[in-house]
Amino acid sequence: MAQREYNSSEYKRNRALLLQGDPICHWCGTRTATQADHLTPIAEGGSNDMTNLVASCAPCNTSRGAKYRNAKHNPRTNPPATTKSFLDRRNED
Repeated sequence: MAQREYNSSEYKRNRALLLQGDPICHWCGTRTATQADHLTPIAEGGSNDMTNLVASCAPCNTSRGAKYRNAKHNPRTNPPATTKSFLDRRNED
């Protein structure tokens, strides 16, 4: 289903509008954006609306996509809120 969303006329139109004028990447602020990144992924109910798209460079978009896929398929990347960090445990002594 997600592939069909990226081929929609709405996505293509909004992507073209977003990337006009060689914008800077929303995430790193250093490279020229060449891709449209979804703030809320399509698979999580996001849309192709301009309010859900930001200009992104390829490395940042790829990194965010990989983090999303890893978190979705590996629940250990999102530990419970009760998990304490090494520093928290050290300060209890």
